[in-house]
Amino acid sequence: MRKSKVTLRIYLLGVYHDPDTGETGTFMVVKSVRNQMGEAVETTGSIIDADLIAGSLPVICEKCGMPHILEGDIEPVASEDRPMGTETTYCLSLYGKCPACGAEMEARVIIWEYPPGEINAIDLEENINCRYNDIGGLEHMINEIIRYIG
Repeated sequence: MRKSKVTLRIYLLGVYHDPDTGETGTFMVVKSVRNQMGEAVETTGSIIDADLIAGSLPVICEKCGMPHILEGDIEPVASEDRPMGTETTYCLSLYGKCPACGAEMEARVIIWEYPPGEINAIDLEENINCRYNDIGGLEHMINEIIRYIG
């Protein structure tokens, strides 16, 4: 198992539910943390009253060096009651195929939510044929997608 020791920026998509109005919608959270330390560097958005559904991770193909974005679904894998509410652990399994050389790429990211609504740690646990690299500019692209589907 190879663990990342870099600041990891991850793009999470979810669906929010407003308990007061009954409205729902799509949102994006951009989260950067110092890996394995839980030190928050940047957060945009909140996941209170929301369900995380998918995520994206910018990578570079280790076979040919082409940048790519891996995408995948988020699944809750564990939960534990703690003093400030439930701590939830999610697994984001990401897959893709390099558009240049065709290499299959995959990564697994573990996300911890605690207290409820706050992502306090993210860890890149495994990656195959790719390495993390923030290629930038994804916030604008993802916001356009949300505006289109939302």
